[in-house]
Amino acid sequence: MTVAQQDVLYPKWQNIVVDSPTANVADFPFLLVLNDAKAIANADMASKRYRIYDWLGNLLSYEQESYTEGASYANALIWVKLPDAYASPTGDQNTVQVCYGYDPGSDQDDPTNAWDSYFDGVYHLPDGSTLSALDSTNHGYDGTVSGATAIAGKVGGGANFDHSDDFIYTGNVTRDYATAGAVTIEAWIKPAVASTTSYVMSILLHGSTTAYYPRVYLRYEGSLGKCYFDFSNNTAETAGSLSKAIAFNADEWHHIAAVWINGGTCDLYWDGVAQSAAKEGIGNLFAVSARPYRIGKFVDSDTRLWYGGMDEVRVSATGRSAAWLAYEHSNIADADNAQTWGGEETPSVGGPFPHYTRRLMQGGMIGMGIGG
Repeated sequence: MTVAQQDVLYPKWQNIVVDSPTANVADFPFLLVLNDAKAIANADMASKRYRIYDWLGNLLSYEQESYTEGASYANALIWVKLPDAYASPTGDQNTVQVCYGYDPGSDQDDPTNAWDSYFDGVYHLPDGSTLSALDSTNHGYDGTVSGATAIAGKVGGGANFDHSDDFIYTGNVTRDYATAGAVTIEAWIKPAVASTTSYVMSILLHGSTTAYYPRVYLRYEGSLGKCYFDFSNNTAETAGSLSKAIAFNADEWHHIAAVWINGGTCDLYWDGVAQSAAKEGIGNLFAVSARPYRIGKFVDSDTRLWYGGMDEVRVSATGRSAAWLAYEHSNIADADNAQTWGGEETPSVGGPFPHYTRRLMQGGMIGMGIGG
């Protein structure tokens, strides 16, 4: 089977088959990688003027993280929201279509809707030369860069932290995680030194920028070779924690994630795999009215900071599933091979109308009183 032309306005299209997750996932932000090998000429692929459809003809929301033009081809990193990704697809269920070759006169992207409503913060940290910490979600919890510098990231650009005074901070976040009942924190990290204790991110659950409690944070304890996800609801240093010894080499990109769900259902994930972390004092999340995010730093301490690179930092007010986190890792770890582009197609001369074209023409004829 193959997906027919989905948009009569666009004379060129390519069908892309995305890899399957281990279990079905919905509203997933899949990374499409357009590079020279995909053979889309830059004159045809105008930035943000293309459209993306699923196999049923539904127009999909997408965020274009980057777009460049080479001598002959366009190159782009595109996050597209898949309504469903199937573990065992039937026919074309895991196929999307990029339509191009026409300029509708306005951008066709829909960045904030490319991320589901559970995402509270999504930080791509582009663009490899000038660091930005804008939030891609509709919440607008943009970060302020303090000392961190731009580097090549896992996806496009990333941020480098020197373990001295570099970090990124946001204003107060209004999500009540106690009501949400869960939180997921994740990032791609590239530790500069595997034996150094570094703090990936903290959510300060307090209106003050100096008080430590209550809060949750994700860190790597280099002296012990362990990753930790901790929370505190009082003046105790750690009221509850997940910990797991994870060995890795410095200067390598890895995906780290932590999930906390009320009632003690929680775990650490390393490169998309649950780590069966040791649990201590696991309880429920707690309610506080306003708090900031700190990326690369433990609250406002000057000594507990991240050392190395970081990219794709995300916070969600839900417990992302094992299938979701594994799919994220596989999609980003080897993005170019996590999808199969089918090659450029154009309408057949004298051939039958594709189903979407027929629907448009039929609707027009009915509107003109020609058919019906």
